[in-house]
Amino acid sequence: MPRGDGFAGCIRNLTFSADGRVHLYDLGAPADGESFTPGCDDEFVQAVKALNINTNFLVAIFVCLLVVLILVIILAVYRKRRHVFG
Repeated sequence: MPRGDGFAGCIRNLTFSADGRVHLYDLGAPADGESFTPGCDDEFVQAVKALNINTNFLVAIFVCLLVVLILVIILAVYRKRRHVFG
């Protein structure tokens, strides 16, 4: 599993060398791809850098929301079972 800071930005030209051969991949305008928009979405990149969001933060938010949801369900079930005149 990779560790460290993630990458937020654009990769336009990727140079890959293996077995003494150099391959250049133009990722700025690929010939085939899914959900591809030409160019770099600078607004998205700046938002990710400004918020400094990583996966640990998102997991912590998800866990907190899950705990709150479980507590609400438990309280709703407890109130239904409690007798009013008991």
